[in-house]
Amino acid sequence: MLVLGVGNPLRGDDGVGAHVAQRLVGKISFTVICCEATPENFVGPILEAKPDTILMVDAAELHAAPGTIRLLSTDDLSEAGISTHNMSPTGFLRFINWQREIGCLVLAVEPASRALGEGLSPVVARAAEEIVRALKELAAASPEVRHPRPQ
Repeated sequence: MLVLGVGNPLRGDDGVGAHVAQRLVGKISFTVICCEATPENFVGPILEAKPDTILMVDAAELHAAPGTIRLLSTDDLSEAGISTHNMSPTGFLRFINWQREIGCLVLAVEPASRALGEGLSPVVARAAEEIVRALKELAAASPEVRHPRPQ
């Protein structure tokens, strides 16, 4: 599995994916890439890692309470009002899948705010820590070997 942390840390809760990735890099057996708001710049390292599954962590308008976490397929993404990024997560993940057949999922978090300013709101920070804890447990239970970390 490859964990892809997406989001702009200068726009409040939009940075939740980057926050999660930064907390996990080098600490779990899965490849973790913190690509912030430009996942398209990491196509090479993603494909070189040859993951069987990509789990993108990102903020999304889920029309739910702030801090809500949902696991979405690429088909579900068109229904979620997701993306403040240069390339939509749906388009990006479909492009990756077109390059090499890879299972793609998004762990989406409802933001409380995307206003300019660093730092996550308390409710989204708690959701991020829940995701970090769950991914550490999943990685510990996985037989997968550690991949080299892309820089």
